[in-house]
Amino acid sequence: ACLGKFYYVTDRDSGAKQKVESGEFDSTVGDRAKAAKTYREVVVYDPDQIYPGYVILYDRLDGGKTVTANDAPFHLELPAAGIENMDFALNELLLWHGTDEESATAIAESGFLSGSAGTEKHGRRFGEGAYFAEDLAKNIGCAPESLA
Repeated sequence: ACLGKFYYVTDRDSGAKQKVESGEFDSTVGDRAKAAKTYREVVVYDPDQIYPGYVILYDRLDGGKTVTANDAPFHLELPAAGIENMDFALNELLLWHGTDEESATAIAESGFLSGSAGTEKHGRRFGEGAYFAEDLAKNIGCAPESLA
């Protein structure tokens, strides 16, 4: 169904745009070449006449800029973060944190805020807090018996 004043064409009409601009028509409908497999084409110049659930709108950029290829990549390919890439001269250490799966999930869901959603239930041997250690055995030693 076509609404409004549409202009039906069987071949490309270079004057269609002017007819729409003059107010004579508000859209064009045309049967394109079957060889190009475009078949029926509807050009609507006023997007307010379209029910967006059924039609994809394309805008023509008059006077658009042609983007030239750039040999420089947008991002450099960097090695993945891992213990083998750590700079130990900067005093960086791989530390273990002793927490259960439930607390780890709660920490992530709370935006990694300290002390939220019961996330500090294991760090109580030396007071409340999050404990980190170079050796996993130290974390296990601070955990309650049920988790060790």
